[in-house]
Amino acid sequence: MNENLLEATIIVAGKRLKLVGTHSTYMQALRAWRGLRAWRADQSAVAAAVKDIPRGSLCLDIGAHIGLTAIVIAVFRPDCRVVAFEPQPLAQKRPRENLAANAITNVEVIEAAVADFSGSLSFNDNGPCRSQTAAQSPVSPSDWTTLTSARPPSSR
Repeated sequence: MNENLLEATIIVAGKRLKLVGTHSTYMQALRAWRGLRAWRADQSAVAAAVKDIPRGSLCLDIGAHIGLTAIVIAVFRPDCRVVAFEPQPLAQKRPRENLAANAITNVEVIEAAVADFSGSLSFNDNGPCRSQTAAQSPVSPSDWTTLTSARPPSSR
């Protein structure tokens, strides 16, 4: 597959981190966040929320995409264990690449969907914030991905 990888810099707890991804709209938004040339996680809702997480907590990033939320949690809270779930086969390697490139080790990536049931689910990824159900999509059923759900891991 010929991928057009785009790069963005984010700032998390004063650290400049590099992320790669393929969705141009999403990556361009990170690069041009409020004209700052880098998205500043310190000003995000995630940063505000993680300060109140109990020490040593298990945190889940469900639908990890490029790993942005998992990375922000992991950097702000190195005492926590983060599990990032990414079901979309074309996106599954991206969180691992971004974690490795930034030497983040307290995140586990699981290539599965998360649901309140066991079984399969089909969906189509039309880009960031555009996933649809089969009934809503003009895309051929052959372009859909069938996923098997996973239960979140228990805290160790």
